[in-house]
Order: sequence, then C-alpha cells, then structure tokens
Amino acid sequence: MERHSSVQDRKLIGLNLELTNVCPFRCPQCYVPSDGEKRFLPKETALAWIRDADRHGVRYVNMSGGETLCYPFLEELIRECAGRGMKASVSISGAAASKEKLLGLQEAGISSICVSLNGSTAKINDVTRQGFEEAIAALRWLKEIPDCVTLVNFVMHGSNAEDLPDLLRLLFQDVPPVSHT
Repeated sequence: MERHSSVQDRKLIGLNLELTNVCPFRCPQCYVPSDGEKRFLPKETALAWIRDADRHGVRYVNMSGGETLCYPFLEELIRECAGRGMKASVSISGAAASKEKLLGLQEAGISSICVSLNGSTAKINDVTRQGFEEAIAALRWLKEIPDCVTLVNFVMHGSNAEDLPDLLRLLFQDVPPVSHT
C-alpha cells in the first residue's frame, strides 16, 4: 500500500541562516545587497532561531552570507548547533579564510565547509564569481585538516558547464597541499 504523506507528516529537516551581507567580493551572480551598509544577524536572534529549529526537529543548519567567515559569532553558533546534536555547515568564498580560522570551525564542531568555486581557472570562474585564488587557498588548507568534510558550491552556467570535468580533476588531483616553506 502506497503511503501519501500529509502535511502533519512532513518535517523541515534543514535551514539556512544568512548571517551577514559583508563580503569583499562583488560577484556577478550574487544576490546579497551591496549598498555599503554592513549587516550582521544579531547573535541572540541567530541563537534563538537555532534553538527554535531544534525544538521543531531541524537537524541541519547551513550558515551563509556574504562571506560567512566575516560573521563575528560564527564559532559560537556552530558550538550551539553541535551541542544540540545538529549538523552545522558553512558556505564560504575563501575571502576571509586562513588555516587557523578553518581549524577553529572544526574545533567548534562544524560538520562541513562548502567553498564556492565556479571554474577550474580564474578566467572561467571570474565570469560569474570573484575570488578564484582565495577559494583555491581555502581548499588547500581544508585538505590539510583531518576529517573535515569539504564541499564545493559549483553553480553551473553556460559559461562553465563544459569546465566541470576540469574542475573535478582540479579538486581531486591537482590541488596540492599548502607548502610549509
């Protein structure tokens, strides 16, 4: 017998918190307002939303922006999620990344880090997104962090669709570890 779910059976299992509009990039595809006014979701509001989401059975919280790493209370929100048994992830451009900052996210309990990258070369990436070198650097650092789940946000367009095989090669073969010299 086929079961049709009713509205009462459906559950929201994940949500996205947009924490800030702050970002040094002005990517052609970005929807975040660039009016110059820096906005941050108040920490208490974000924590209240996480607690409320937990009460309603949400298990996955993605945090995005602007550049999420510019949000001053990011690690605290990740710890709140982890302490509630929720999986926290962040979406980053790499603009504000450092190995130390990424390690701090892991220590706070991050489940995954998603780096935005739209091409295997700066030329292809720059058609829709800025920050190719920063994204590559973040991916290199993440490769050095044990047990860190790394995702790539590749927004496919007519300008980059044929580049997918080269991007995959870059991600799985060619992104060398950061040199320690």
